[in-house]
Amino acid sequence: MGEIAGAPVELERPSDPEHGDYATNVALRTAKQRGRPPRELADELAGRVVELPEVERAEVAGPGFLNLFVTDDFLSELLAEVGPEFGAGSAETTERIQVEFVSANPTGPITVASARNGAYGDSIARLL
Repeated sequence: MGEIAGAPVELERPSDPEHGDYATNVALRTAKQRGRPPRELADELAGRVVELPEVERAEVAGPGFLNLFVTDDFLSELLAEVGPEFGAGSAETTERIQVEFVSANPTGPITVASARNGAYGDSIARLL
């Protein structure tokens, strides 16, 4: 998309899924250099970016934001690249660590926090 915009494009994930899979403010950032209104530039970019096979549709929002919706085929291809073994690896070299998260105090009262913190410590140790 950087070639279409003529500038580096930063894609962000919108907080609201109705605003697309990705969003960019490239039209707002480059409008002054090009001497054009940002919304007009975003309209032009939207028309050109939908020609990419990965983009299903593009919508202009606000003063010149560009919301992009990618195709299901593109997402399927990305998932196929990840593969079923993604995240199944382990550290190359094993390393011994000691996790101290809760100190048992045999003379003090046992509180809910002691039990909760013990569970947190156990979970952290298992993750590591």
